[in-house]
Amino acid sequence: KTNYKYNEELDVSTGTLEIERGSGKTSIPITSDMVSGYNKQTLGNQTLTITYGGETVQYQVTVKDYVTGITVIPSTLTGNYNETLAKLISDNNISYSVTYAKAGAKPPLTLAESMVDGYSSTSISAQNLIVTYLDSDIDSATNGENFTATLNITLSDKVDTITVVAPTKTKYNHGEALDLTGG
Repeated sequence: KTNYKYNEELDVSTGTLEIERGSGKTSIPITSDMVSGYNKQTLGNQTLTITYGGETVQYQVTVKDYVTGITVIPSTLTGNYNETLAKLISDNNISYSVTYAKAGAKPPLTLAESMVDGYSSTSISAQNLIVTYLDSDIDSATNGENFTATLNITLSDKVDTITVVAPTKTKYNHGEALDLTGG
């Protein structure tokens, strides 16, 4: 194993040393006490040294930061029936922030409509939409992996106008009960 995530412990479980002695060649497993120079909290390339029987050999490992998740801001909002997702994103300044293990939360970016799955402009039921972020940072240990968060949207079907249709009966005698039939 030569690629590590930030703060990941060194794993030498699959490594072996080829030992050459006067009596011939043998292989032995590498143990962690043979290895020096690894720092799980230092990003970048590191040269590790293996010491055995007074001899040393070196090899390279790489430690990379990685995405731990994303956050949608705001994560809950209301809109209007038939409103497009693009308008909701724009009107509510919806953004997302990517959080890394070492670097922490990056500055928010505007949410792209293509990142949201399942939106319906004609549903007045609460919509729990999945927002997907693809890590495309070549310096990240999670490059190529997807991360998701939820965006909750509720659309209201507000009343635009009302019109009164008068009931059929419009004339009453004193004390007669109101009849709204046909109204």
